[in-house]
Amino acid sequence: MRLPTFVAMRTRSWTVLVVIALLSGCASVTADPEPIPSRPTRISSSISLEQATAAFSAYLVASDAMARAGGEAVETMRPYVSEALFEREKAGAEALRSVGVKKVGSASFDHASLQADGPTSAAIHVCVDNTDSDLVDENGVSAVASGTPERQDTLVHLVVEGGVLVVDGLDQWTGAAIC
Repeated sequence: MRLPTFVAMRTRSWTVLVVIALLSGCASVTADPEPIPSRPTRISSSISLEQATAAFSAYLVASDAMARAGGEAVETMRPYVSEALFEREKAGAEALRSVGVKKVGSASFDHASLQADGPTSAAIHVCVDNTDSDLVDENGVSAVASGTPERQDTLVHLVVEGGVLVVDGLDQWTGAAIC
């Protein structure tokens, strides 16, 4: 099942706070955020695992920046996502603004494996780690549901648009867990 970025990645319930898919965890951090990469990943032939993970990493950094701004900086996502995913990102950013939450900390990932590759698309299975991040309200209180897993098996879909590899969607992984 294709999931919007902010929907149902960290919890199975479909509430407003499920806007947090890759953006939350249960621990806050005060580390400085990573700078957003200046250039997306360019592709000239078949997509490698290294290229796919670089594109997803750039996406996570931009996604974290947007969420730390409480959904105000959604345009920072545009270079790292497909046109279709950008529309879902805008909806997710609006949900963050309407609920009044923002992210602290950063997401990361590990255990990446290439699931499909070709000249114009790829998919990678990753373990998204939100241990060092949280989604908080204006008082700094966590908005993440109790029991929400900090690590989530995720299938990341990527496509080449304009010669650049971008994230096209995120699905909850249904195979054997790697997290």
